[in-house]
Amino acid sequence: MTTLAGTEIGGQLLQATDETLEGIFGKRARVQVYDYLERELMLKRNEIPARPEVFSKGISALFGSASKMIELAILKKFYSRLGVTFEPRENFNFTDYVARLGMG
Repeated sequence: MTTLAGTEIGGQLLQATDETLEGIFGKRARVQVYDYLERELMLKRNEIPARPEVFSKGISALFGSASKMIELAILKKFYSRLGVTFEPRENFNFTDYVARLGMG
């Protein structure tokens, strides 16, 4: 997989993630989500583009079945920021959608 860390696409993913988490939970909770990911999974915020599978695992651990809805909201915002139409695909997960844009 092409690494997205430090790229414009990676920055857009981080912005989409920030905006979505803050929009759903508020600023304070967004910070707590990132603290959890760093403490429990050794995933810093800026590493999310390069390690989306770890991010997805952490969101799933925190929010259970609601994690899929959160991830979809992030992905829709991410794709929109890049001017790309988000099209749900069967058997795709968060990492697949991120990799699809990173490889393009």
